[in-house]
Amino acid sequence: MHIAIVGGGIGGLTTALALERTGLKVSLFEQATQLREVGAGLQLSPNAVRLLQRLGLDMPLRSVAVRPTANEQRRWQDNRVLFRTLLGEESERTFGAPHYSIHRWDLQQILFEAIPAGIVHLGHRCLAVQSHADCLKMSQKKCPIFGAFLGHFCPVPKRTIPCMLDCGNAA
Repeated sequence: MHIAIVGGGIGGLTTALALERTGLKVSLFEQATQLREVGAGLQLSPNAVRLLQRLGLDMPLRSVAVRPTANEQRRWQDNRVLFRTLLGEESERTFGAPHYSIHRWDLQQILFEAIPAGIVHLGHRCLAVQSHADCLKMSQKKCPIFGAFLGHFCPVPKRTIPCMLDCGNAA
């Protein structure tokens, strides 16, 4: 099965990497002509980190992420600590993986670099989706046939029928 993913953000890149690692043929289409630094810092809970570790991203994450030791919530009027949650080694012992703070761009780069060449197609944009009896059709220009299609605004039931993805250049 060949799967099309629309969107090269963290979700799309993670999905592409995970599906590729299971042996499925994947193509990811991103409308931007290059990935750029956008966003701010993210907190990655141990649950998320465990999944990224399973994708082989443990060392790249360790090289750029920060391991906070605790999270404190304070009262704004007098700066009194309302509660404190231990993270760091305590979190790793309890949940089996560290808690990380990381810039969104750093995580996106780690994911992008882990995906084999030829899977991510920059400068391609999903313009429209048309449903037909036995396939899906997007936009005007024909691309390969896909068995499934994943996107933020275009969920498609997973069926064994072929789907035709048509994509236009972002220009």
